[in-house]
Amino acid sequence: MRHPVGGFAHLMVWRKTKAKGGGWWRFVSGRLRRLLPPALLLVAFWLAVGIAAILLAHNTWVIRAAILIISPLWFLAIYLVLVLITPLMVRLHDRWGAVVLVFLVGTAAQMDILRFANDTRWAGLVNLVVIWAFCHQLGFFYRSMVDSSRRFAWMLFWTGGFVLAALTGTGLYPRSMVGVPGDNISNMGPPTLAMVGLVLLQSGLALLLRPGVLERLETRRRWQWFNTVANNFALPVYLFHTTGMALAIALLYLVFGYLPPSEPDLEWWLTRPLWLLLPLVCTLPIIYLFSGRVTRRQRSRPPVPSANW
Repeated sequence: MRHPVGGFAHLMVWRKTKAKGGGWWRFVSGRLRRLLPPALLLVAFWLAVGIAAILLAHNTWVIRAAILIISPLWFLAIYLVLVLITPLMVRLHDRWGAVVLVFLVGTAAQMDILRFANDTRWAGLVNLVVIWAFCHQLGFFYRSMVDSSRRFAWMLFWTGGFVLAALTGTGLYPRSMVGVPGDNISNMGPPTLAMVGLVLLQSGLALLLRPGVLERLETRRRWQWFNTVANNFALPVYLFHTTGMALAIALLYLVFGYLPPSEPDLEWWLTRPLWLLLPLVCTLPIIYLFSGRVTRRQRSRPPVPSANW
């Protein structure tokens, strides 16, 4: 759901930037100023660790581990592209509305056909932009969607569910939405048409749950507290959660000589609580170290009004 949410946020920021006389560069620099510095610092740190391990200890597995740790940041490249093209996509939205969504889905379908029927690998790279752009563009319709009836929300939910069931039932698309061992491809990288079904299903579900969530955010302090904390820490958790996981694995191995099982057997399931708690414990100090000042400033501000959630 992050892309539709980001699409709506970018639409609002772009309109405000234009209203204040700003242009493309002010919009782009403002969007990236908070995200890129900590991300680049994280990449530089782990690459330096990996290179130092090679030079000082002739150890190559550390650099491979470092690359694995920072690999989720590939998403930032897609985010950057979406930020760069937001003014163009807003212009298309204002001119053509939902027709833009139709063309994006149609293009994604054609790229999947080229990729699977003709083994055209560049088609998957095209869908890296097209499918995420569809998810992003869907966020432009946020206000229209929340003002619609619950029937519209149910329509999105069941449309997405039927699309997912149909595509994954063909055998071409894996049932998992992320890459897992044993699947020939991943629905996530590069994205396939299954992601379109997933975002429709998630959007419908979010619209169905929205009234109840808003009511609780307005009346229950624990919900307000959780919403504030989640908003404040979403970016640091995204950036540093793999570092926390790496530290947790290293800690267990160095202290107890234990490595997690690679297959989902009984031991794998019984140790799931450990692999939720220990990486969290290892991630929290990193978040405090790199972004403690930022999050403390944000926590000192009043809670975000629920109407903007």
